[in-house]
Amino acid sequence: MSDLIKWARQRGQWDFFSRPRLLVLIGCLEDCTNEVRELAAGLLLRFFGPCLPPDLGPALLERAVMLLRNPRVQDAQTGALIFRVLLHMSGDVSEVLQAGPGPGSPDPRDRETGAMVRHLLQELEQHYLTAKTDMLLAAKTRPIHGVLTALKYVLDVPGAPGSGQTAAVGPRETDAILGLLERISLFLLGILHGDQAACAEDKEAPPSFCDMGNAIRSVIAQGGGSGRGRTACCCRRSTASFSPAAGSLSRK
Repeated sequence: MSDLIKWARQRGQWDFFSRPRLLVLIGCLEDCTNEVRELAAGLLLRFFGPCLPPDLGPALLERAVMLLRNPRVQDAQTGALIFRVLLHMSGDVSEVLQAGPGPGSPDPRDRETGAMVRHLLQELEQHYLTAKTDMLLAAKTRPIHGVLTALKYVLDVPGAPGSGQTAAVGPRETDAILGLLERISLFLLGILHGDQAACAEDKEAPPSFCDMGNAIRSVIAQGGGSGRGRTACCCRRSTASFSPAAGSLSRK
């Protein structure tokens, strides 16, 4: 193998970091196999660094947003993974997102993470508002699970996925994350329980185990077979799956 690599290098055919190979790995992010997607993302983040060509950033962002809005879980997870790659490979995430610089931070990477988090929170807010208007339409065109997965990926410390460590975000972003997750949880509990007033957003206390029990009993009493119940349960599982990333956040 070493002789083959040496032979290829002598003839200028061993440029691993060339644009064609970069495009191949980016294409692998949409592979139907989880292992291939994760390996491709790992290679991009580990070896290529912040060297994403300027013309690829906006195209990847557009593709990621489209995938996040796909009701298929696999596609939504792919969109979330592309957001993670964008964060760590773009020289200036704010420029790609066409957003302002945001609050100052001594660490440039923290500013980049904050810009990405704010962008995803705006997207999640739109998904939430759509769900409040039409639950079935939201499940079809703006499901919540993809954005929550993207937030989890963005908050993961590079090189330590699943370690429980999260990237540093400012108190403004932390409050926004926790506040929006609380509103989504209250809304879904109200849908499951069949009583929106019982889970109003202006309640001083967060949802209790009693609220959750009432919601579950309501679904069981209705037979658990309605489209509304299935849709809400799917969204609820998505919210719960985000808890490891958000669990380390707390309001100051």
